Amino acid sequence: MWKILGILVTLLAATRCEDITVECLSPEALNIKVGGIVADCSLHGLTRLTTVIPWLTNISTVLQSANMSNNKINYFAKLPLLPRLLTLTLSHNKIKDMESLAVVNLINLLTLDLSYNRITGETLRADVLKGRYAPDRYEPLPIRVLLLGNNEIHSLNRRVFEHLNYLKELRLDHNPLEVIDDNTQMALQSLPELKILDLAKTGLTHLPSDLFQHFELNSLYLNGNQLTSVPDSLGSLAHSLRLININENPIKELNEDSFLGLRNLEDIIASGLSELTAIKANTFSNLENLKTVSCSYNSKLTEIDPFAFWDHKGKFFLKELYLNNNNLKIISKYLVPWDKLDKITLEENPWICDCRTGWLADLVSIRTTTLYRPYDLQCSEPTWLNRTLLIHWKNIKDKNDTCASDNDEEPGRIKAIEEEIGTHTIRNTLIAILLFTIAIAIILGLTFFKYRHYKPLRVHSNTTSLAAKEVRYIKSDVAEKSLLVS
Repeated sequence: MWKILGILVTLLAATRCEDITVECLSPEALNIKVGGIVADCSLHGLTRLTTVIPWLTNISTVLQSANMSNNKINYFAKLPLLPRLLTLTLSHNKIKDMESLAVVNLINLLTLDLSYNRITGETLRADVLKGRYAPDRYEPLPIRVLLLGNNEIHSLNRRVFEHLNYLKELRLDHNPLEVIDDNTQMALQSLPELKILDLAKTGLTHLPSDLFQHFELNSLYLNGNQLTSVPDSLGSLAHSLRLININENPIKELNEDSFLGLRNLEDIIASGLSELTAIKANTFSNLENLKTVSCSYNSKLTEIDPFAFWDHKGKFFLKELYLNNNNLKIISKYLVPWDKLDKITLEENPWICDCRTGWLADLVSIRTTTLYRPYDLQCSEPTWLNRTLLIHWKNIKDKNDTCASDNDEEPGRIKAIEEEIGTHTIRNTLIAILLFTIAIAIILGLTFFKYRHYKPLRVHSNTTSLAAKEVRYIKSDVAEKSLLVS
């Protein structure tokens, strides 16, 4: 009775065309004729794919996703025709070899997850990810996402990706690449549609200067490497790059050259930089689409130039600024327009509570809606204020104390920029008026030149008399005819 009821429930779910998760090798799956099956074969102790291939073949018309992660499979055998399969997960296995044309029959496969295996560069031969043979060429595979992270890849075969014309996302993180050699570079550059590239924790110390010349990447992950500066090769991505992650690199300084030309950049993630000590002037200037800067957990970061974000246009698009868990003691009131940000983090910094940070105490009390964890901002100096909350210090600080920043060059520099902006505006207005005046003068000159020989047409008296006679003749003729008619 219960078995029949279970079959009825399964059939009812199938008629609703919902994805149905079924246990690996389950005979009930054979009764599902419509909808989509998610085959869960994870944690089943599988050692070979051939164990499940017959079962997968029997449900091929409804199979949409197959999860065979966390098993002991060491060989990726060629799979049968699975026309509706969209996602194949083989992560957390022991795969170190793959059969030729392993996925050629997965004609609609979009995502292939081979992360956390023992795959090497030798495993990924040119014939492994090859498409179907056509009379004049091999057809491309439909794969959009390929996950190869946490394997043992030192280098890539230059032809391994030549049939992945539609690949959008490639994850190579946590592989011992150490260097992007010529073969690896050619393999990467054979992906014309690639938008997301993950090279995190691959031991890289630098990138080839021409690596990204044939790319239009949107997101690039370089975190957890050994880069000492932001790679110059990013300049090739000036029109496409939206996100850059450089976390956990021994970068010592960010300056005006770090993100030069990356005008479409929206998100910069630069946290956990163990050697970072300073962010210099104009580091983020002219990044007109920048929305988020995450620069936290940099234990040696003590200096952020007041003009790290400023440019001479005076424009700010930044919405989120994360500066928590650094070694900042003082921060400029003029760094950003604080009241225009949607989210700010400043906690876990050793703030010096004196006249130079009085404005910060005011910010803590006013901007509690956008300032994250405002009650975690504490004074570290002077000693008598150690561990005092900034929001409490605001109530005891000397209101008549003149801040050192009132006498430094920051307000003067701000004023200079504002005056320069005003000067540019006036200059542009005067130029526009001058051009308009010149245009009017040219038009008037051309008009005068065209009509300077023009003479009005004079009507002679004899002409007038002839016309009058003709009119009188016509009138008399009409009158005569009218009399004849009557």
